[in-house]
Amino acid sequence: MLVRQLILASGSPYRLQRLKEAGLDPLVHAANIDESPQKHEDALTLSARLSKEKAYAVSAHYQNGFIIGSDQVAEVLLDSHSERLGKPGSKLKAQEQLALCSGRTVKFHTSLTVVDAESKRDVTQTETVTVIFNTLTPSQIATYINADNPIQCAGSFMMERAGIFLFKKILSEDPNALIGIPMIALRECLTLLEVDIFDLLKRSK
Repeated sequence: MLVRQLILASGSPYRLQRLKEAGLDPLVHAANIDESPQKHEDALTLSARLSKEKAYAVSAHYQNGFIIGSDQVAEVLLDSHSERLGKPGSKLKAQEQLALCSGRTVKFHTSLTVVDAESKRDVTQTETVTVIFNTLTPSQIATYINADNPIQCAGSFMMERAGIFLFKKILSEDPNALIGIPMIALRECLTLLEVDIFDLLKRSK
């Protein structure tokens, strides 16, 4: 049976790189959707909804293939509530985010949706990674930001680089989710859509 093309509904270079490192070679078609949270929407629900909306937005452009949508929402756990962490966009905001996370627990909810563009069947899974931050000094935070410049990364760090030194512990079934795409969930979603990911590996060579 002919295995159809994977299409990544994201312009994230980190997601694309992780897929390529795993031996996959998707097309890239970035989704353009409104990512604003709905009223009273929690972080996990927001992540799942946006991953699905991204996948379906891109699926409208294809008659076949498997569209991969993914979204990550981070929240730092404070004493009485949680606060969402977005992409900082500047070094100053990154310093503020990491100071807030210092010594605290942060949850990263990364959802992945795969849509079969032909049948419009879809499967969504969410992986939550719990990160416990070390207590960080202002000097350590500044040094880290200058090293990785993580201003386009939710939570203000790059785990695959020096950001790993910010953490005391990572609790996860799939640490790939921190980079933005849970690879174990990807295999499970494709399996539920009756696609063997190993066929895709053979095709990409």
